[in-house]
Amino acid sequence: MEHQHAHIVVIEDLPEVREGLQEMLSHSRRFGGVSAYGSAEQMFGNGALDKAGLFILDIGLPGMNGVECLVRLKALRPSAKVLMFTVMEHDDKVFAALKAGADGYLLKRESPEKASGGHCRRPGTSSAPRAARFHGGSCSPSGKRR
Repeated sequence: MEHQHAHIVVIEDLPEVREGLQEMLSHSRRFGGVSAYGSAEQMFGNGALDKAGLFILDIGLPGMNGVECLVRLKALRPSAKVLMFTVMEHDDKVFAALKAGADGYLLKRESPEKASGGHCRRPGTSSAPRAARFHGGSCSPSGKRR
């Protein structure tokens, strides 16, 4: 799947963050559409699971948190690409999410250009994360399509 046609699902409980990310991604013209939900429960209840190529999950969601949502998503759609959306990059929740199958993470403090350009982070061979890039179906450390 080419990233220009991937549909993105954003799950973020803070309305201003959710709406801002949705608007920014919608205007980037790199994706086939963006849906945004305030909770994991809302997303699962609306049938958004089948149409998305990429899920961006707030790691600290109330109710079903981001890691729990990730585990459920991967059980239902093992090939789904999932990025965690977080404030802290060196956090136990980030490492738990990566261990549970997240493809990378986005820092909330990153510039809008990085998020709309598809930058995410993945763990490197050391404990320090390295930059990576999402390409509608792959998040590779080199930024090249896989």
